[in-house]
Amino acid sequence: MTIALKSCNETKYWLCLIRDTMEVDRSKVESLEG
Repeated sequence: MTIALKSCNETKYWLCLIRDTMEVDRSKVESLEG
């Protein structure tokens, strides 16, 4: 359970980093976040 939660948090971290630092469509990144 702990490993799954850590993986989820890391994925969310990277998606937010990509959303905030790159020229991407915010709605596409937000759709990946779920």
